[in-house]
Amino acid sequence: MSNNLSCEELNKIQEVVNDGVTRTQHEVPVIASLFGLLYNTCNDIMQYLYFYSAKNYDMNIRSLNKSNIPFNIELIQKFYKENNISFDIEKYIREGNITIENIKPKDITLNSIMCGKSLYSDGKNKIEIQNNSLVADSATWIHELSHFRDQPDHERNEISHLFTESIAYTEELIYLDYLERKGYKKEAKLIKNLIFTSAYNYATLATSIFKVCNLLDSTGALTEENYRLYYADMNYYEHLSRIDYSIKNDFFEIFRASISMMGYYLSLYMYENHKEDHKFMESIQELHDDINKYDMDKCLEHIDLKHIEGYDRLKVVHAISCVNNEMIQKNKVRKI
Repeated sequence: MSNNLSCEELNKIQEVVNDGVTRTQHEVPVIASLFGLLYNTCNDIMQYLYFYSAKNYDMNIRSLNKSNIPFNIELIQKFYKENNISFDIEKYIREGNITIENIKPKDITLNSIMCGKSLYSDGKNKIEIQNNSLVADSATWIHELSHFRDQPDHERNEISHLFTESIAYTEELIYLDYLERKGYKKEAKLIKNLIFTSAYNYATLATSIFKVCNLLDSTGALTEENYRLYYADMNYYEHLSRIDYSIKNDFFEIFRASISMMGYYLSLYMYENHKEDHKFMESIQELHDDINKYDMDKCLEHIDLKHIEGYDRLKVVHAISCVNNEMIQKNKVRKI
């Protein structure tokens, strides 16, 4: 790709990336040490979720099943009971930890269905979820409830941040299989398609973020000469153009990209392992506690991984490939 960036834009990119890498090294050194690994995760997702490189499926929300808050809570509680998870949703709603916003029918969109927020504020764990009066809402609720269940009584550390997203996506995907067994096939397929599309799209940007961060961290300078010495491809300006776009649209966030990509990557691995053996849910539940107590290696041990390199990386890639192939088959029926 030719250089269509001005000198001013190139200087800005250098400044922002340098500042981002420096802050990451000082504030979250664990993530700074993973730039190379995170770059590989993005490439693996782009390669093995290739089906989602284009919109090959229907995302119609008009035919989704209607529901209400009590019904969705009941669905979730039954799922929890089936998986030996002890959690009283209604208790935390009464105590104000969980707030639910009702969305008007005219305002229902894909974004409103997928929207939720987990936070630690004023010394209290909270989640904010939305009610579109759809069964599909319950999948997003499961995701946010997962964050709530492993939020410590203080701000998370970097290990907790890295793993909570992967656990939340894993439980959401497992729950979507549960919905499918209950007859809600439209909801399961739609939300899975949205999750995997999000993973693929984010990976296309994040691969550029981690590639240039890894270059700067390893060589000390984000120059075209260093790029050509360090990488075999000729895509220096293509990656810088993506970084430029993310800066101008205010979403160049190394920390957020790290959490998201680890979340997608490990969740696909854990989800596929659970499909092969439902007892794997026990390891997932143990991880809820461990992410606030142990280092990365210890947390990975719980899900039968070590460093996500070599053979371990092949295990993750195999899982992602299995998920991708299954969804290709399910999406052969175009209408949802």
